[in-house]
Order: sequence, then structure tokens, then C-alpha cells
Amino acid sequence: MRGAVVKIRKPIEDWIIWKATLRIERGILALASISAVVCVCASVFMRYILKMDFFGLEEVITLLAMWIYWIGGVYGSYENSHITADISNIFIKTDSAKFRLNVVTGILTVLISGVFAYWSVAYYAIWNIKAGTKTIGLHIPYLASNMAITVGFIMMFLYSLYHLIRLFLPRIMDDVSDPGSEVEQ
Repeated sequence: MRGAVVKIRKPIEDWIIWKATLRIERGILALASISAVVCVCASVFMRYILKMDFFGLEEVITLLAMWIYWIGGVYGSYENSHITADISNIFIKTDSAKFRLNVVTGILTVLISGVFAYWSVAYYAIWNIKAGTKTIGLHIPYLASNMAITVGFIMMFLYSLYHLIRLFLPRIMDDVSDPGSEVEQ
């Protein structure tokens, strides 16, 4: 690649859609968490002060909890901070062996999350749409809370794919960057 001009692209983290997606995820987490706390406080106030019940509280809390749990999982996938039982660092000492293990782990994660994302769309979400089931009390469509699962699996798949690509990126950039080439930004 001597003499070739290599154009460095803007990192995906700087894309407006990437930043907007993260803002939406944080917004859902904040709004759903605050709403859940407000619902519980309102329920306590109504039950112990006004001596009334908060009808449908369980349905509202279930809806909020589903979005908190699944978007929380998505955000953990984005940060790559989910819980792992990785003891391989004790046994694997070389960087190349660690890289190969990370590649295998990344590929398996992408494949498994891809299968779950497909199933959640092809079977679960479509079934919810066709069935049109609703909660008993407030008649909230089950789709409202169950879509959190579908969105969660799709986003986890995309973030897993992103992390797998990022795993190879330093090696690709090392191959592309040549001391004799000009870099255009």
C-alpha cells in the first residue's frame, strides 16, 4: 500500500445515530426507573394515607420493569460490562491465545444473540401482534411490555457484533497504516 492514500473514517461512536440510540436507552432507563418509584410511592400514599388501592399497579410495574431489565441488559451489552465467569486469564498467558479466545467468545456471542433476536422477532413479537392480548385490569397490550424483549435481543446482537468488529479493528488498522503512506483525515 505504499503511496496509497488511506481515508480514516469517522468512528461509529461519533455517528449521530449511535449517540441518539444511547440517549434513548439512557432516557428509557431513567424515565422507567423514575416512573416505577413514583408508582410505588403513589401506591403507598394511597394505601396508607387515603386507605385506597392503586388499581392496576402490578400491570404498570410489570411494564416498567420489563423495559428497565431489558434496556439495562442492552446498556450492559453496549458497555461490554455484563457479568462473565471468565477464569481463562488465570490459565492463558499469551496475548495471541487471549485474542483467539476472545474471538471465539465474540463469535459465539454474536451467533447466539442473533438466534435469540431472530426468534424474538419471528415468533414472539409476531405472535404478540397477532394474538392482540391485553392485561386484565388496564387492558395494556402485552406487546407493550414484551417488545422490550425483542428490542433487547436485537440491540444486544448489534452491540455484540460491534464488539466483535472492534476486536479486529486494531489489527486491521495496523495492517492498513504503512509508514510510507499518506493519511487523509
